[in-house]
Amino acid sequence: MIPLYRVASNETTTRVLTEAQVDLVGLIVRAIGSVSLICSLSVLLTVVILRQLRTVPNFVLTCSSVANIFSSIASIIGPNEISLDPRGYCQAQAFLYQTFRQFECCWFLAMVITVWIAFGKQSEPKNPWRWFCVYAAAFIVLPMAVAAVLLAMDVYGNIGVWCWIERDHHYLSVATFTSPRV
Repeated sequence: MIPLYRVASNETTTRVLTEAQVDLVGLIVRAIGSVSLICSLSVLLTVVILRQLRTVPNFVLTCSSVANIFSSIASIIGPNEISLDPRGYCQAQAFLYQTFRQFECCWFLAMVITVWIAFGKQSEPKNPWRWFCVYAAAFIVLPMAVAAVLLAMDVYGNIGVWCWIERDHHYLSVATFTSPRV
C-alpha cells in the first residue's frame, strides 16, 4: 500500500505524495478496475451463452467473477466522485471493498474444494445449487455482514486514493481483512 500521509506528530500529518501523484495512482487503479470489469463480464457472458461450459467448477468461477465485478466497481469509484459526495461514495466504496475483496478469496477456496471433490474424490458434486447455497452462506453473507457492521460503526473514511477503514481504526483492517486471508 502506498503511504499517502506520514504522521509528523500526534497533531499533524504531512502528505507523502503530491496531488498529481495521488491523481495518477487513482487513474491507474481506475484503469485496472475497468479492465478487470470487462474481463469479469466476459467470463460471465461466456458461461451464460455457452451451455457446455455450465459445469460445477465453472459455476464457482462464475460466482467469483461476480465478486470481481463488484470489486472492480469499487476500484472505478475514484477521488473525483468521492470529492463530489464524500460521505455517500466513500461509504459505498469502502463497503464494496470490504465485502468483495474478501469474497474473491473465499470463492477461490470454494473452487479448490470443488476441484478436490471432482478430482480428488473422483466425483461430481451431486447438486450444484446446494453447493451454491453453502458457499453463498459462508462466502457472501459472512463478509457482507462484517462490512455492514463496520458501516454501522462508522469506521469507513477516505484514506487517500480510495476509502476504507480509517487510520483511527487500523486494528479493524487487520482483524477483518488481513487476518481472514492468511
